[in-house]
Amino acid sequence: MQAKPEEAVREPVREAPVQETPVQEARQNAAAPSLTAAGLPDWNAFCDTLSDDGTAKGPARHLALGSRPLSFTDGLLTLEVSNSPQMAALKRESAAFEQALSAWLKRPCRVSLVLRETAAKPRAPLPSPEEVAQKPELKYCMKILKARVRDVRRRPD
Repeated sequence: MQAKPEEAVREPVREAPVQETPVQEARQNAAAPSLTAAGLPDWNAFCDTLSDDGTAKGPARHLALGSRPLSFTDGLLTLEVSNSPQMAALKRESAAFEQALSAWLKRPCRVSLVLRETAAKPRAPLPSPEEVAQKPELKYCMKILKARVRDVRRRPD
């Protein structure tokens, strides 16, 4: 029988820790999130970090674009959302949204959503029965049916 030669035991190579250069540190500091004069995160800069398709980095950019920050206190960001479908989509993606925002701010953050209040549009006054009866498209029908307009009402919404 032949004796097998002993295999050399290799120790893992340990690399020295990489020291960051001043240029790399400056890039990291430049990428740090900035706050506005009101103490709110720069929302446009955050939206720029999101992807268009909603990959692992966070939700899709279009979900955040219609909203704007109202307040930021004690790690709670209050966002004003422009419409209810967008609010529902942000609620569905809230975990990914908070995670992306926390990673960007480099501190824990929660999000509270508020629906933007819109003023009710003033309604135009209803035409009088006489004005409706004078419409050319109705005149002929009214003559054939021997009918007249008594009242004008809005349809219930």
